[in-house]
Amino acid sequence: MAASVGQLDQVKFETTTHDNSSSSGSSSNSSSNNNNSKNNNNNGVTKKSKELLETDKSKGSSKSPKMTKKKTNSRNPSPESTPSPERSSLPPGPSGLPCVGSLLEWKGPQTNLAWTKRFGSIYRVKMGSKNLVYLNTVELIEQYMEGRKGERYLDRPSGPGAIAEGLLFGSGETWKKNKHAFMKALYTVTFDAHMEEAVQAEIKMTVDCLQKHVDKPIKLGDFLLPSCICVIPGLFLGCSLPLGSPDRDALIKVAQNMEGVDLTSLFTQISLKHPKLREPLSKLMFKDIVDIHGTSRRLQNLLRLWIRDSTGNPMSPTSPRFENTFGQKGHIQTETTSSTTVGDCPFRQNPKRLKIIQEESKADDRDQESHCPHHQHTQDADQQEPLLTPPRNDKLIESAMINASHLVAFGFTDMGHGEQAFEETEPPSPQITVPCTPITEHKWTFSRQMSLNTNKESILQRILKQPEFANVTEGTDAELLQSLIDFFFGGVTSTLAALEYIFVHLVRNPEFQRLARQEVDEVVSKNGDLITWSLEQDMPYVKACITEALRLGAVTPSSLPHVATEDTEIEGYSIKEGTFVMASIISIHHDPSHYIDPEVFRPQRHLTGDRKFKQPTSFKPYGVGARRCVGNKMAGMQLFIYTVYILRHFEIQPISTKSLPSLDTHMRIINRLKDFRCILKRRDV
Repeated sequence: MAASVGQLDQVKFETTTHDNSSSSGSSSNSSSNNNNSKNNNNNGVTKKSKELLETDKSKGSSKSPKMTKKKTNSRNPSPESTPSPERSSLPPGPSGLPCVGSLLEWKGPQTNLAWTKRFGSIYRVKMGSKNLVYLNTVELIEQYMEGRKGERYLDRPSGPGAIAEGLLFGSGETWKKNKHAFMKALYTVTFDAHMEEAVQAEIKMTVDCLQKHVDKPIKLGDFLLPSCICVIPGLFLGCSLPLGSPDRDALIKVAQNMEGVDLTSLFTQISLKHPKLREPLSKLMFKDIVDIHGTSRRLQNLLRLWIRDSTGNPMSPTSPRFENTFGQKGHIQTETTSSTTVGDCPFRQNPKRLKIIQEESKADDRDQESHCPHHQHTQDADQQEPLLTPPRNDKLIESAMINASHLVAFGFTDMGHGEQAFEETEPPSPQITVPCTPITEHKWTFSRQMSLNTNKESILQRILKQPEFANVTEGTDAELLQSLIDFFFGGVTSTLAALEYIFVHLVRNPEFQRLARQEVDEVVSKNGDLITWSLEQDMPYVKACITEALRLGAVTPSSLPHVATEDTEIEGYSIKEGTFVMASIISIHHDPSHYIDPEVFRPQRHLTGDRKFKQPTSFKPYGVGARRCVGNKMAGMQLFIYTVYILRHFEIQPISTKSLPSLDTHMRIINRLKDFRCILKRRDV
């Protein structure tokens, strides 16, 4: 019944739209009609004959809305066809205002859902000077944005504060080369082991820290943020950054700045294009506007240090800098002890390392020349900008801001429909058979074997050995740095937001939390009390809870823009070159044709009758098409291990027995919960 009402509303709107277009078309031809009437008078055409002619015209025009109804009154995609004279050349959408379009109307992901209900499976919206076309069903997305047709929408707009093409916002051959190099470096037979070591090391430190904050309200995201960002260097370097080390402290400061970035803010957009205006705007609006360029430069300094270590003095697990973090033969110690504290870490008071980081940051801030003209900066960023926190009064600040864009973070998914494998080029050893692992889309087909990584190199060492980056210097390393930065900006905040959604829904649904914990206890106890990635298949209910939280949370409500590389068509509508084509992730996650009561948290919808996990069809939480990130396994592993560890060691409760935690969100780099707080109760395990 609800679907029928939505369809009727859509038909009414379409009829009105076409009636308006007909009337506007009539007015545009008024001058020619006047000339025709003069000629008719000269030829002796009577007034009665002219009235009959106009009556026939009006009858013909009134039929066009009916013809259009049949084509667009459903969310399901219709067969591909060419535009007809009766159909508008552009998809339907909100009319908007001159100059700004629908910027003032857009209030977040819920606005996209409302537009989907109003306009159907495809709509167009103008944001400023840009035309955005949204596809709102998984069928349309797979048909046009994945596989061979997806090649028409491979480009991206320039990224915020980007110094090069990189992985996230790159386009053309340079982006393809960057992705090619990273994929070859990541996909080795040792990848899973390296990734799990990095994740295990960070979650164990996080659990130890959380044990000291039980029985009192905490903002869980504040404890998870350092862990989430430090997993990435743990993977790239082959070892975890020690607690209290200068590298770790500097990286956490970068993460805290990233958390305050609001890419939908007009003032953030202005400061990106005109960095000198950032400080005056901050004072004018009584709000910290994150220095994205400065934050990027600090991360670049750290990355250059790690690149030097990986080439001149490799950062291996046997390096003296990490001998207290790792056990024998470079393996992370499986048990952390209470004596391993920040104060005990020999790297915390490492004057040489700390001095290098501080001096390079200051020198970089004084530098007037950069790869990117937007990076010109004349003052020491550390002096003019304190460590940023999210705004204290969201309502006051958000009322003064204009939502300027739909920029969200990239994510990770499997291959799309119709895509073929792009795989490792290194020849395998003849004595050992290694698995065949698909990576991404068609055309990029290589050898079907993963690298053996017999030299046990870190991921960063392997990246630096790829032909695309083998000869880079600090003067030519922009593409390498931007590609590495994209891992931090794209992966960290999305993983953190996803974890918050998982736990907020478990707090709001204590029975589901109890069932998930019961499954965790049973499986982990049988595994000798060890939590490992290999247990994922034995915990279908936990996996269903994670999947349902990602579906409802819509961490990335829309895909990053896919830019049309040529004039083309979608469902008969004209798509001009340069148009932004977006997959509305939140719409396909709330599609009533795929989900009963789509707004309800219901993990069992992802289980079969015999309690096995089933992957939902209308589910793309981290992006679509060939523009996906290479780290789908990284995200899945981290979400699973973190969730199981916290359920095993704690009960998660609301801070008040009278109210449940709010699901209110705001757009930062991605769609974040505004203020999720909870109380952890220690479990005896």
